[in-house]
Amino acid sequence: MTLEPAPSRSVEVRSLVVEAAVELFSERGFEATSVDDLARAAGLSRSTYFRQVGGKEDAVFADHPPLIEELGAWMDEQPSDPWTTVCAASERVFAHLSEDLELARRRYAVVGGVQALRDREIVTERRYEQLFSGHLRRTVPGLEPVDAIGFAALVTATHNHFLRQAVRSDGDGDRTTSARVTERYAQALDRALAMVRLRFGVGSPADAESDAGRGRASHPADDAGPAAGADLTAGSGRVPDPTPAPGQVVVASFPTTMPSGEVLRRVRQALESNSP
Repeated sequence: MTLEPAPSRSVEVRSLVVEAAVELFSERGFEATSVDDLARAAGLSRSTYFRQVGGKEDAVFADHPPLIEELGAWMDEQPSDPWTTVCAASERVFAHLSEDLELARRRYAVVGGVQALRDREIVTERRYEQLFSGHLRRTVPGLEPVDAIGFAALVTATHNHFLRQAVRSDGDGDRTTSARVTERYAQALDRALAMVRLRFGVGSPADAESDAGRGRASHPADDAGPAAGADLTAGSGRVPDPTPAPGQVVVASFPTTMPSGEVLRRVRQALESNSP
C-alpha cells in the first residue's frame, strides 16, 4: 500500500512559496534574489511574506513548519505503539517531499549550492528529531532520554538517506517514471525503518521482511491486543499468550536491546489489561 501525503491547505500554500523560491534561486541565484522578488512570485505582500514565511533563507523550507505542526497533532491521535507511530510520521514526511520529485531535485540543487540554506536545512532536520523524540518521551514514561534521542536521530537519518537517494536517481522528468522511483524508495524506506525498530528491540523480523501495512501507524503485532503478544523467538518482545486470568502471575520476556522505558510501558499495559 502506498503512503499518500495528506497536506492541509496551509502546507499546500507554503509549497507554492517553496516552488516560487526554488525557481527564482535557480534562475537568478540566491544573492541576486530579493525578498520582494520572492513575495511577488508567491503572490504575497511583503508584510504577509515576512509574517508567514520569514527571511530569504526560510523560503525553500516554508512547507516544513506547518507540516511539523500537523505531524505532532497526528502522532498524538495514533492509538498504536509510539515507535511505529514515529516511523509512520517519517514516512509521511517522505511522501510529502517526494510527491513532486522534480521539484525536490531542484530544491536539493539550490540548497546544496548555498551555505546559508545548508545551515537552515540542518536546523529543519533537528526540528523533526525533536518532534519524534518528544513524542517518545511523552508516550513512554521512564524512557531514557538517550533512547528517545537515539531512535529519533536514526529514523531521521534513515529518512534523509532514502530521500536523497530518490532525488539523486536518474530521471527524465516524466511523471510516471518519477512516481515509480518514489514508490521504490518509499518501500525501501519502510523496510529500513522496520530494521531500525528491530535494532532498538521494538520491532519484529516479520515486520522487516514484509511490505504489508505501509503507511499505517499500527504495528503488525498489535493485532493481538494490548495484553497479548508473541514470544521472544518471534522477536516481538511482548507478554506471551495465553492471556492470564486475573490474579495470576505474568511472565514476560523482552529483547535485551529494548529500552527499559518500553519494557515498563508494555508490562504496565499488560497488567492494566488483566486487572480485575
